[in-house]
Amino acid sequence: MEQAYRILVVDDTPINLELVVNALSELGCGIATAGNGAEALAMIERGKFDLILLDYLMPDMSGLEVLKTLRRQYSLVELPVLMLTGYYDAAVVIEAMRQGANDYISKPFEFEVLKARIDAQLSHRNMTQRLQRSQQAAEAASLSKSRFVSYVSHELRNPLNSVVGYCDLMEMLMKRGGDSRYLEYLDHIRSASQHILKLTNELLDMAQIEAGKLRLDYQDVAINGLVEAIAAEMQPLMRKHHNQLQVRVNPELAAVNTDAVRLRQIIDNLLSNCGKNTRNGRVTLVIDTLRENADAKLCISVRDNGRGIPRDKLGGLFREFGRVHEGGGNDSAGLGLVITRQLCERMGGSISVDSEEGAGTVFTVLLPMRSVTPRAVNSAG
Repeated sequence: MEQAYRILVVDDTPINLELVVNALSELGCGIATAGNGAEALAMIERGKFDLILLDYLMPDMSGLEVLKTLRRQYSLVELPVLMLTGYYDAAVVIEAMRQGANDYISKPFEFEVLKARIDAQLSHRNMTQRLQRSQQAAEAASLSKSRFVSYVSHELRNPLNSVVGYCDLMEMLMKRGGDSRYLEYLDHIRSASQHILKLTNELLDMAQIEAGKLRLDYQDVAINGLVEAIAAEMQPLMRKHHNQLQVRVNPELAAVNTDAVRLRQIIDNLLSNCGKNTRNGRVTLVIDTLRENADAKLCISVRDNGRGIPRDKLGGLFREFGRVHEGGGNDSAGLGLVITRQLCERMGGSISVDSEEGAGTVFTVLLPMRSVTPRAVNSAG
């Protein structure tokens, strides 16, 4: 055994107590004894034990009653209990296991078997507790990381927004004064700041999702207004790579009840991904409804006819910082699709991808359809 354990032996027959204590003496454990259930419970309340050997048949309070009392306070891992039975009865054993016994031993027992079963229970207890401590440490480390990223992201966003704002102000003043000498440099500063700001926002989203702090705000949203705003925002990227953006929305789909900010983020990320990986091509956004069994789904499809993704690399798309293409003007940090998948799942939906190298890629998002209330809706533009 790895350490000195404390074992409590509970039996109303003195000779049985003496036999068990003598049998366990060579294990190097601290052995305590109790002659009845009430005495055993009092001893457990006063001191810490690592394992209980509990006789099933005892007067006043049976072993099963003691076991039920213990399980209201201690789990099977915290305090293993081995029941000692004077005779084998399947019903007795089944009831003891159902009430929380870790194992049982029939009397008279082989001392080597008793030692082996005690050792097995204590080893299992130690291993489980180590795993629990490791899991708790990992969860604490993850929470600390999320808090740190969240704090840093919040601290970075304000100065970055100020940089972008001052760039816009300087550009306006220079144009008003007819001075265009530094407009190109301002554009570079603005572009770099916006890229860092986007990455900062993505890191903040990741921290909120991992910490379980992401909140969804559902409201009725006019889908056409939302799509028009997204398409207008995507035009600079599409022009940069000489792509055409095509949009098709089911005309019967006037409004959806959703988190407009997160739905927009999902569509933005998918259009941006396809737009960056397509040259002189076409990116198509289709929004429709799909019925699966009795449930209606909002179906969002984003397709491009760009370079596509090798089949063996599709699995890396939704991993943090997973980039299947390097260079080619794609300055993404690889968080957008990870966040997109997590947002889809957080909203009760799913995302899938299909791609053929040299022929293009299609992303499909399915989200539950929520009832729209009969009132004016927010265009979320």
